[in-house]
Amino acid sequence: MMKVDFVPCVNFTSQLKSVTSDVSQPQVDMNLNSSNIIDFSAENQKQAAKTPLPKKTFKDRIADVWKFLSVTNTMVASGIKGLIYGAITGAVFMGGSWLFKSLPKAFTKEGPKLWDTIRHPIQHIGKTGKIIAGVAAGSVLVFNLIKGKLDANQNTAVIDHKLKTGHRDK
Repeated sequence: MMKVDFVPCVNFTSQLKSVTSDVSQPQVDMNLNSSNIIDFSAENQKQAAKTPLPKKTFKDRIADVWKFLSVTNTMVASGIKGLIYGAITGAVFMGGSWLFKSLPKAFTKEGPKLWDTIRHPIQHIGKTGKIIAGVAAGSVLVFNLIKGKLDANQNTAVIDHKLKTGHRDK
């Protein structure tokens, strides 16, 4: 079995000269060559900031606008569809809870009157029925939003393919 020890003396400086260790911890041999050392000096940060980004061509700008409009259209449509289908799902779940749980209670002597159950159905639906209906409606909405995001991603890939620009290469 391999033993792994915790070494609290990790140093992220540009020139790693030695690794200090406590007496209680074993000596760690870190064979670092120049390819393993990352230099986070101010000069490298300035050089990284000065490197110019590749300029966008007219075709790239058209593709960005087209992708934005396509993604917006797809997400708005899937959000509206999710709200409508979620409301229908929630109403069906609440109707089922009223029909199979609240209405049978109205026919018993201990339960509410039948006329009150019919006249005020939402008041006579139990808390669990309302919670289950809300969770079902929310899950339908989330499903439609996730499906819309995947469809929007598919549309952006098609746009990039049509205009022969790189997909997610930027």
